[in-house]
Amino acid sequence: MAKKSKKKEKDEAEKLYHELLELQRKDIQTPAPATGRGASSAPNPNAQRIVALTHDLGRLAANLIGGGAGEASSQPQFGSMRNGYGTGVTVETLTSKIPPGSKPSVSGDHWEALNHRRDGGSSYYVRGHLLNHNLGGVGHSWANLTPLTQGANNRAQDSMLHLFEADVKDAVAAGGVARDVSIEVTSFQSARRTHLKEIDDEVSKASDPQTGRARRETGDRMTTFSLARLQKIRGIVEQEQYIPRQLICSAKVSDSAGTRVKPKGKVTIDNKIEATDWTRYEV
Repeated sequence: MAKKSKKKEKDEAEKLYHELLELQRKDIQTPAPATGRGASSAPNPNAQRIVALTHDLGRLAANLIGGGAGEASSQPQFGSMRNGYGTGVTVETLTSKIPPGSKPSVSGDHWEALNHRRDGGSSYYVRGHLLNHNLGGVGHSWANLTPLTQGANNRAQDSMLHLFEADVKDAVAAGGVARDVSIEVTSFQSARRTHLKEIDDEVSKASDPQTGRARRETGDRMTTFSLARLQKIRGIVEQEQYIPRQLICSAKVSDSAGTRVKPKGKVTIDNKIEATDWTRYEV
């Protein structure tokens, strides 16, 4: 009887795996949602199904290899999409019995434009997980990803990693439980109409067939911009209007003995753009 049950689970896992591959193929071929101030849409049904399939495959794999003891984690539930990015996720229960997450693997014109911004040679922004990949968060759907600065993601002491994720991950890995997990985008960056007009004026100058370049006096320096550089900077500034300004994270976390541990209460993550002087942007 046990052998029949195992075979049934294996057949089910193979069926789900092939469905997952097909949905991922469709998602890759589907253009990213249009962006713009206030652009919003319901969660991508493919994205929701991909997460559900990943969760079910993890559960079946745990059973097939004999790792089924303990309370299972709940499936993540995602909020609406806005500007092509995820805006929130909730999970009723998170335990060590959880499907594996994944690193970011999606792209799109909205992200590619933003990702031109550099900081000392590295990217200024990352595709930040709402639900951390060590807690089962997937990286192959924008429903679970949003642009974060490197500082807000994990480099600063007041980053998402240090203020929220590390405590939850440590507790769950040690046999604890996190309940009522919520990560929510609560506000977005300011409009940049003035900056965009300035760049458009420079683009007009740089479009002059005689020069192909614009020279802009900024404070005590003169900066030369090629048309290609201006176009990249304009794409960055355009997209910076649509990324989160702030995220609110919360969870009721207990250790293996049932004692409440950090984080206690809501945690605010500021996704602050440290510099908005576009004339100094590295691209």
